[in-house]
Formats: sequence, structure tokens, C-alpha cells
Amino acid sequence: MSMLDEVDFRARYDKDDCIGLIGRQLEQLASDLVQPVGLDPVRVKRVLVAGMGGSALASELARVLWRDRLPWPVDICKDYDLPAYVDDQTLVICSSYSGTSEETLAALTTARSAGAQVVCITAGGKLLATAQTEKLPFVALPSGIQGRYGVLSGLMAWAVVAQALGVKGLVDELQAAGRAVVEAAASWAPEVPAADNDAKKLAEALLGKPIILYAGPTMSAIAQKWKVDFNENAKHTAWWNVLPEMNHNELSGWGHPREHGLRVVELRSELDHEQVRKRFEVMNRLISDRWAPVEVYVVGKTAAEQTVWAFMLGSYVSGYLAILNQVEIATLPLVDKLKSQL
Repeated sequence: MSMLDEVDFRARYDKDDCIGLIGRQLEQLASDLVQPVGLDPVRVKRVLVAGMGGSALASELARVLWRDRLPWPVDICKDYDLPAYVDDQTLVICSSYSGTSEETLAALTTARSAGAQVVCITAGGKLLATAQTEKLPFVALPSGIQGRYGVLSGLMAWAVVAQALGVKGLVDELQAAGRAVVEAAASWAPEVPAADNDAKKLAEALLGKPIILYAGPTMSAIAQKWKVDFNENAKHTAWWNVLPEMNHNELSGWGHPREHGLRVVELRSELDHEQVRKRFEVMNRLISDRWAPVEVYVVGKTAAEQTVWAFMLGSYVSGYLAILNQVEIATLPLVDKLKSQL
């Protein structure tokens, strides 16, 4: 019997029921967020997102998922300072689930000084208070959870903002994707034994190994999300990269050290360009003496379905890996110490 099947063992490292929160993430795609009022689509020539952590990840997912439909370039700024190009034809999305991220609040001040349109995506804090007081367009997210578990609501907020700017169909697409993934997500739930639970099996396969995630363009933002989940939930070292770019440089780095102890996870999508799919096959053959990758073939008829499917799987795997690592899922002790000393 797997340790992950023991209720008491799981509870020892999941006092805040983070595994339960992970399972309920799909509910965020069924919620009806209120569309922001006051945006002028005619003025939007480019979009810049100011956000950190999970708030930025929602935008990473959005710009990958809808890169073929968003009519403006989208940049993401994870910093205090905004680029010099920000002007009155720039829409700055200030995204902070907590509403207290100091980098995002600083970016809001700069964006307004530059004459940019601003829309805020937040569940509260100073960001929401400022938006309400200054009558800025905003999308209010459901509150009461840690920001890392609110990424799908941030993605839904992105769809709502895009809809306000004239890009139709994204909200319906996400809601349909959420419904399509319900059955798969149920198969990864904690009450499903490890023998029948792919998320638990994958967590056990990754235990004790630093993780490197590789993906093609379709799953590039998801690879980044998995990396962050492993870091935050499991307190586990992980990195990510994307093909074909990885083939032009990082592949050469696998020459040394010969004893690396790393576990490679590949997120494979049939929606990637045929040459990207071929690159995975050729790469794995050429470097078979260096790794035996864990290949995850994502499921779904559309990019949205694949994105949500892989999002949920990675969330569960990271939670189970935390339990196997015997660390509390909810806490972020090193981050808290860092913030206390700034």
C-alpha cells in the first residue's frame, strides 16, 4: 500500500487541506466574473501585465493558450519598473490575487503616470481598494485562498477582460474545458488508490530527484506552472524549458556531469508543430544514455482542454510529492523569511 493512500499520513502534511483546494480549482472555471467597465478597446495597441507568482502565471497561460486570437502583443513584467514604451495606447493589467504585491502596486502608480489604461485583477487588498476608490476598471476574484490556488480564476479573469475588449468566445471555451476535465481530475483525487491514480504514481516516480520539465510551445506555460507547483507545494527543486529553443543550447549541456541524478519530465501535446513532436523523438534517441524521460501525453481535443487537464494533473502531483517529501504543503517558510528581512 502506498503511503499516499493513508489518510493519517496525508493529513500530517496537509493541515490546511491543500489537496482539497487543488481538487476544487475546476470550480473557478464555472464561476461568473463581472466584466470590467470603462475599457476603451480602440486605444489598446499593446498589453502589458504587471504581476508576480501565480498572478503572472495566469497571464502566461493566457498568452500561450490564445496566441492565435489575441489581436495585440502581450508582455509580462515581473518587476517594480515598467518598460519605457508604456503610454496611452498600452493596456496595463495589474494582477495580484492578494492585492498586496508591492511590485504590482508600484507598477500601477507608474502606469497611471504614463497615461496608460489600467485594469486590475485581484481578490482584495490595496489593489482592489485603489481600483474602487479611483474608479478604475477591475475584475474581483473570489477570495479566501492562497494566490497559488487561484490561477484558474485569474485565467478566467483574463478571458473576461479580453471579452470586454471585443475578443469573444474565451469564457465559453474555458467553461467547456473545465467540464471536459472533471472525470480525469476525479481519477487523481486522494481517495483513489495509488494503483489506479496516475498523479500519485508520477509523484512517487519523482521522489528524491531534481526535476527538469520540457515541453513544446502548446504546453510551455504549463511546464512553467508545474515547475512553480513543485517549488511551492512540494518544496522541491525543478526547472523548465521549451522546445525547439532547448535543442539549440541546453541539449549540449547534458554532456556533463555524467552522474546528474536528474529526472526529466516531458509534457507532450499532439497539437504541437509536427517538427516539435519529431524533435522530442530524435532528442530522446540521441541522448538515451543520459536520461529515460517520464513522458506525459496530455489529453484533450482542444488547447484549452489540454491546458486545464495538464494544469490539474500537475497540481495534484505536486501536492502528493509534498506529502512524500514530508513537508507542509501550505507553508512557504523560506519566502516568509525573505519577506520579513526586506
